[in-house]
Amino acid sequence: MQPHEKGKTAKISGTATPDYRALPETALGQLAAIDSDCAAATVKATKAALLLEEKRQNPVELVEVLPGLSIIVIGPSRYLQKISWLRLVELAPLRFLLTGSRRGSEISKI
Repeated sequence: MQPHEKGKTAKISGTATPDYRALPETALGQLAAIDSDCAAATVKATKAALLLEEKRQNPVELVEVLPGLSIIVIGPSRYLQKISWLRLVELAPLRFLLTGSRRGSEISKI
């Protein structure tokens, strides 16, 4: 590990930005099981979760909700989030349903 400002040791590589959040005690306990340092545990858990999701999930998939009726479920997309009339509704971690919020919007514009 590289020495950090004021004699601290850098916990992670790369640029770091302070981010303070309130977490439930159960989440803090789970993070402590990964690493005694909360910041390092958060980074490790995030990387592990994203790797697992990447390996298991296609970016776009059809999910049958009734015989002969399917919905399109997608992974996270910064580009689709920028389209003002689209909403991504999270169905499961990192899995979203696209919905339109404006009448007359053409899905072909995507």
